Formats: sequence, structure tokens, C-alpha cells
Amino acid sequence: MILKYSDQNNYEFFTLDNITFSYSPITEHDGELSYFAMDRDVRKCIRGKLTSDFQLETVDTIVAPTDEHWTISSQALDGSQYNAYIYYIGDKYHMGISKYDLASGNLA
Repeated sequence: MILKYSDQNNYEFFTLDNITFSYSPITEHDGELSYFAMDRDVRKCIRGKLTSDFQLETVDTIVAPTDEHWTISSQALDGSQYNAYIYYIGDKYHMGISKYDLASGNLA
């Protein structure tokens, strides 16, 4: 079951077991569903696919400049999946964006 709750800033989070999903986590391309989430056990952002029986299959782990980063949002556009995440360095938050070619499944 996916649970929905809000923190003190009214952000919505969707969780399933140890996975926390980004805002608008699911994208669709050619009948395949992809997701963007964070694995809370290893504190890494992951991109994956939903299998035909709606199981989560991890495809990629986002490489960021720090060990801890968090998902923000995911959007499909022109055959690519764009995933936004934040990470903390020193005393500042930064934002990163990854782009995946959905046809090949590769980082573009």
C-alpha cells in the first residue's frame, strides 16, 4: 500500500516499504511505466520500472556529489524522463537533474 502524508512544509510523500517516491513519480512511454524514488535503506535516488504485475524493478541509481540526496519530481518529455533531486553540500542545498532516454533506458 502506498501511504500519503505531509511534512511541516506540506510536501506530499508516497511510500511503499523502504521506497519514498518523488512528486509525480510515474512516467509512461510506449506502454512502459517508469518511476523515480529514493531507497531509504541506502539513501540513494533510484529510477526504475513497474513490471506488468506492478512490482518495482530498480534500473539505475542516481550519482550525486554527496551520499545523501532526495527526490523532488519526475516528468516525461520528448521521449526522455527528467528527474529532479536535491542534495546538500556545506551549508547549501543544490538541485540536480538527470535525463534518461526512455527508448533505450540509458542516461542521455
